[in-house]
Amino acid sequence: MSYSENKKENSKIVTEKKKFNIFKIIFKALNITILSILMIGTAITGMMAISFIDVIKETPVVDASRMNELMIQSSVILDKDDNLVEKIENLENRTLVSLSDMPKHLIDAFISTEDERFYSHKGVDPIGIGKSFIDTVFGGRLRGGSTIAQQLARNMYLSSEQKIERKLKEAYLALKITDSIKREGVLEAYLNRVFLGQHSYGVQAASQGYFSKDVKDLTIAESALLAAIVQSPSNFSLYKTLKPENVTEDSIVISDVNLSGQVYKAVYNPKVLDRQKYVLKKMLELKKISQAQYDEAVNEDVLSAIKPNLGIEREVSTYFTELVKSQVADKLVEKYHYSKDEAWNKIYNGGLTIHSTMDQTIQKNIENIYENFSNVMNMPKWGSTPAYVSWQRDNYGNIVNDKKNIVFYTKNNLLSSENEIIIPKGEFSINEDKSLKINSNRLYVYENVISVASYYTVNENNNLVTHGIGNFEIPENSVKVENANSFEINSSVFNDYKDFYKVGDDGNLYLSSKYFQIDEIGTLQPQSSCVVMDHHTGKIVAIVGGRETKGNPLNRAYRVPRQPGSTIKPLAVYTPALDNGYTAATAIEDAPHYNEKHELWPKNWYNGYRGWQTLRYSIVHSINVNSVKTLKEVGIEKSKEYLARFGIINKNNELSDTFVTRSESIDVNDETLASLALGAFTRGVTNLNMTGAFSAIANSGTYIEPISFTKVTDSTGKVVLEAEQRENKVTSVENTFIMTNILSDVPKISAPTAKHPTIDVAGKTGTTEEVQDSWFVGFSPYYTMGVWIGFDNATLKLNENNNQAATLWGIINKEILKDKEPKKFDGPNENIIQRLVSSRSGLLINGSSKVNAVYEYFVKGTEPKEYDNSYETVLIDSRNGKLATNLTPEKYIIEKTFYVGPGAKDSEKPPTELSELGDDEKTTKPEDDKNKKTTTKPEDNKNKKTEDKTKPKDDKNNNN
Repeated sequence: MSYSENKKENSKIVTEKKKFNIFKIIFKALNITILSILMIGTAITGMMAISFIDVIKETPVVDASRMNELMIQSSVILDKDDNLVEKIENLENRTLVSLSDMPKHLIDAFISTEDERFYSHKGVDPIGIGKSFIDTVFGGRLRGGSTIAQQLARNMYLSSEQKIERKLKEAYLALKITDSIKREGVLEAYLNRVFLGQHSYGVQAASQGYFSKDVKDLTIAESALLAAIVQSPSNFSLYKTLKPENVTEDSIVISDVNLSGQVYKAVYNPKVLDRQKYVLKKMLELKKISQAQYDEAVNEDVLSAIKPNLGIEREVSTYFTELVKSQVADKLVEKYHYSKDEAWNKIYNGGLTIHSTMDQTIQKNIENIYENFSNVMNMPKWGSTPAYVSWQRDNYGNIVNDKKNIVFYTKNNLLSSENEIIIPKGEFSINEDKSLKINSNRLYVYENVISVASYYTVNENNNLVTHGIGNFEIPENSVKVENANSFEINSSVFNDYKDFYKVGDDGNLYLSSKYFQIDEIGTLQPQSSCVVMDHHTGKIVAIVGGRETKGNPLNRAYRVPRQPGSTIKPLAVYTPALDNGYTAATAIEDAPHYNEKHELWPKNWYNGYRGWQTLRYSIVHSINVNSVKTLKEVGIEKSKEYLARFGIINKNNELSDTFVTRSESIDVNDETLASLALGAFTRGVTNLNMTGAFSAIANSGTYIEPISFTKVTDSTGKVVLEAEQRENKVTSVENTFIMTNILSDVPKISAPTAKHPTIDVAGKTGTTEEVQDSWFVGFSPYYTMGVWIGFDNATLKLNENNNQAATLWGIINKEILKDKEPKKFDGPNENIIQRLVSSRSGLLINGSSKVNAVYEYFVKGTEPKEYDNSYETVLIDSRNGKLATNLTPEKYIIEKTFYVGPGAKDSEKPPTELSELGDDEKTTKPEDDKNKKTTTKPEDNKNKKTEDKTKPKDDKNNNN
């Protein structure tokens, strides 16, 4: 090989080596690059995996069994016949429905627009994620890609924050939810959960809210409208609620909508149409509907389809439903050991169906009576004093109490023509540092809250109307308090509230009304409450807590205790007495009684004393002295025991009742003769508790806890609560019969306005000492009912003691019994016997004698064994009323019978001769009320006795 040839060969080899080396370098570099990429990818993957694991650790646990519980659902209250009374308002108006109750085209509408590949993935859509990633990288923001399962996960467990961590949690939860409840479960949960504007959560609530129809009845067009809303409920809601002043001329008003008492206009929102067409096009594109169905839906008149559901028009007040919610909450706490907050959250957001005991017809009828209270009670419509008010006024017309302190101002004494609060000069001062010193009875302060006195007006029907003024809370540590009516407000307060006050040209201080809520409407006075129960079951039939039947007024029937007066006597005194040695005929002496201070106490509602009277007479005529004497014999502890049986004292939790024990307060408590014998309770007793107590007498001696509901079910129909009522045996059937028989005399004698023409009634009046309260609690064979009348401010008094409550009780009782058959109380059983006894001493009277005799009932074995010999007949000179002598002409001699008193004469034999009786000394059989009068001639007239006098001289302001 030549040199040149060899050189070329070597050059070729070198070139090839160079190429190989370059290739080797490139290959090595490529390996390094690939390895680096793999290492970086592995690191990134590892880091992402670690981050993902950290995110998952913070993700809520999916519990398929609690899926429905996690959704806020509206609860409802039904009456006894399962008619809707109230849909309980909450933050999310929702009614759960099953997937089978939703039309297929509704489901298709939501799938088409929200998750078109719903049936081909398992909760997370890779294609959707890819599109979302592209939008995120190239569009600069996180968006899209959320499946129905992801939306459900976000709505149920997560917030809406736009972060990668939330999207990771959302995807993970979507997979878990889909795996746990399957596709159908996801759809059902989502369609019940999704927010669709106008306070509507879920398709059933939206269907009712927008179209006033159930979801199963929606058309394709209407279904597409609901699906169209999801993207932006605020923009695509079918209508917007506007205040009337914000409605423009070109607005299309669909209807008025009442929201919490405020009237709004429902104004059509045409923006939704374009979005609806998009939904329909997607449904057509995905072959969920045909072309013909599409054309029909697009051309459907949307405007005419929108019929906002204004909710049920409340036909009754909130008095009953407020009690229902309160009792259900208490029972949930008792059964499930919930906290109070948890129980109320369950009621408002748990989708409960509460079956109440309300008789809606009776409830409405009683409310109608209360709406016409003035006319029904025939309250005077003219005069210088408002109806039923006993008042004192100062020279300026303000209502004052016995100590001349102002209770209510006249409006123009408290407020200016611009409703500014007037503080007269001399009752305030402004310091150099601009702080404001107040020393006025018109304002009072507690901690950092300033309150204002109230004022009164008299309306066109001559009713007293009281008006409150709201409170104003100033920043903490901004007030220096000397006493309730004397305080200094720091000047720093007025940096934020510059217009809080001004000083007028007249030198008075004027506080701006913008900081105080003035009740211009006011509250009618006197007020009243009523409770009706079925005593056989303990079910509350109706309850009215005041003369207001609109809005959410104060429920005085169970929230406001009042002193019960003499209505307490059958419960705390005489039922225990009957069980402990007394009978209806036991004689009790109405004679002066002294308290521990040796003061004459108590006063009767009439002047003076009536001497020996039976227990029956003492109850019917409400003798205070005899109630006190009987209680002293029975004992305080025994009385408390019976009040516990009657449901007025709660032995298990003394703080849950209104009875004040010595352990609660040594100085002021109810373990006293005044409280237990006369009803002067420290805090009072509620009408509900008094009615419940009397229902035990009506129910043959068995107390059944008053209840306002029978059962509570959840959204699936499962019973979660039943009305488990406490029951107590208070007294025997026999003594209950005797007490009922005694109380049935009250309407016949003391409270005739409570009588019913064809149905037996029994009850007891009650009036507090200065007539602040008027009560009648009683029963028929059908219902037990309590009625109270009085003023919200207990310093005001009723103008007369004429049993106003008994009158109202009689009116209501006739109304609730108008369709009932005539009925008597059950008769005596074989353990009850009758004996002819003295109506004064309770001792036996000979069958041939009719001296002050009545037929009285006794439990067998408790009847008296001794005969009465407490009467003596003497000869009287009719000319002077003195004993006749041998010199008195026969034509002027008359016979008269005088009452001596039990045990005044020792004799086991009855009188052998009869005498002429006075008007108050008659023999009466309870069952026929027939009067008999007989006369006999006495043997002699040796002893002069005082003639028995029983009629009261006066019946002013004492307990009755």
